[in-house]
Amino acid sequence: VLMRGEEVQLSEHWAPTLEELAMLEEEADRAQARIRAQARCLSQQRLSRARCIQKMEADIVRRVQELVVRRKADLFEYWAEADISPRGTFIIPAKIWREGCEAVLDPSLPWVRLQDALGVVDVRGDVHYVKFLTRYRVAFDASYGVSTMGWEQSVWSKLMETLLKADLPLREALAALDSTSDGLVSPIEFARLIESCRLKITPMQGRALLRSLAVHPSASDADSKSDANDTGSAGRVSVWGMLERLTVTLPVASNSMMDAENAEWAVSKLRPLATAIVDDAWKRLVPAGSTHSEWPLPKVLAAWFEDVDRTGNGYLDEDEFLSALGAIAPALEKGGCPADPESLRRLARYCDIVGNGRINYFELLNGLTWEESLGDEFRQDLIETLHSAIYFSIGPMRSALRRFDHDQDGLVTPEDFVKALRAVHTALTASGEWDCNLGRSEIEEIAAHLPKTLSDHIDYEAFIRSFRIVDTQLLATPR
Repeated sequence: VLMRGEEVQLSEHWAPTLEELAMLEEEADRAQARIRAQARCLSQQRLSRARCIQKMEADIVRRVQELVVRRKADLFEYWAEADISPRGTFIIPAKIWREGCEAVLDPSLPWVRLQDALGVVDVRGDVHYVKFLTRYRVAFDASYGVSTMGWEQSVWSKLMETLLKADLPLREALAALDSTSDGLVSPIEFARLIESCRLKITPMQGRALLRSLAVHPSASDADSKSDANDTGSAGRVSVWGMLERLTVTLPVASNSMMDAENAEWAVSKLRPLATAIVDDAWKRLVPAGSTHSEWPLPKVLAAWFEDVDRTGNGYLDEDEFLSALGAIAPALEKGGCPADPESLRRLARYCDIVGNGRINYFELLNGLTWEESLGDEFRQDLIETLHSAIYFSIGPMRSALRRFDHDQDGLVTPEDFVKALRAVHTALTASGEWDCNLGRSEIEEIAAHLPKTLSDHIDYEAFIRSFRIVDTQLLATPR
C-alpha cells in the first residue's frame, strides 16, 4: 500500500475457499428470500387490511341503505321539521343531516365519514335530503321470472278507487285536508283525512303518500313562486296542489250499470264537458287578473262545484248537475258535446262512480281530469312501501311459507300463500315488529296477480329473491 509521506506497507489477502464462497452466497440468498417473503407478507397484510376496510365500509353502507329504506318516512319528517329553506327546496346543512341520521337511524355509526363515502354533501356543505331519500329503494328484480306489473297496478288502483268512493261532501273533505285553514296540509291533517275517508291504506303508506306529494309538486305549485318567508314547511303540501296531484290518479271507471257502449260514448264527451265547465268558472267565479298558478284546476272546480250546489249539502244531486250543465249548453255544443237532456243525464250518470244518484267533489274531478297522468315517481313511492314490507319480512315469510310447502320444492298454492303471509302479518303486528305496510287486501292482490306454474302453484322462493335494495344513482333504472 503506497501512501504519500508514509512507509510502504505490504498486506496479504487470502481469498475464501470455494466452499466458503458458496456458503456466503447461500446465506445472502436466504436473507434476500426472507426479505422478499416479509415484503410479500406485509403487502398481503396491507391488501387484506384494505379489503377488510372496504368490506366493512360496504357492509356499513348496506346497513345504512337498509336503515334509510326502513325509516324513510321518519327521516323525511325529522329533516322537514328542521328545514328552514324555502318550501320545495329541501336543503339542510350537513350537521342537520348527521343529527337526523344519528337520532333516527343509529348513533353509533361514523356519520362524518359516511357523508363523504355516500357523497351526500355539496360544495356549499349542504344536503338535498329528498335526493338522498329517493336514492335508495327496495326494487323488484324481474330476472327471477316474476313480474310486479299486475299486482302493483291492482293495489294502486284499489287505493285510488277507495279514495274516490269515500263519498265525502266538499266542505268536509277540504276541512279534513286543512283544518287550520293555512292553505297547507300537515302530516297530522293528512292522517285525519285518511281516517275520515276510511281509506284502506296503512299508516306507513299514508306517510309515504304525503312525502311523495311534498317531493313531487304539482304543476301549479312548481310554477308558483315561493314566498320568501315560507320556510319550515317542507313536510307540508298546499291544499290545491295535493288535490291536483291526487285527483289525476283516480281511475276513470264508469258506473257498473252503464254498458260499454254508453261508457265509451261518455268518455269521448269529457274533454268538451271539462272545457265548458272550467271556462264558465273562470268567467263567473274567478277574480279578474288571477293567474293559473293562483287558481289551479281543483280550486276552480271547487268554486264551480260550490256555486252550483244549490242545496249546500256538499254534493251535486243529478238535477243540480243537469241544471248547471243546461246553463252552459251553448258552450257544450260548441265544443262538440250534445246538450239535450238525455245526453246530459247520461254524462251525469257516468260521472256518478259511486252510483248513489249524486256526484261528490272527487267524482267531478275524476271526470274532468281524466286525461292527466301523475307520473311513475308518485306511484313508485307508494308501491315501495309494499316492497319494503316484504323485503324486511323475508325471514318470517320464508319460514311460514315452508310450513305449507310439503314437498319442499319452493311452491305453494295461492290459498296457502295468502294464509302464510296473513299469519306473518298477524304475528308481527301483535309483537309490534310489523311496520304495517302490507295489509290483508294487498296480500290477496299479490297472490291473485303473481304468475302460476302449470300446476297452479306460486314459486314463493323466486318471489322472495326478487326483492333487493338498490342505489338508483348507480343504475340506469331502479327496477
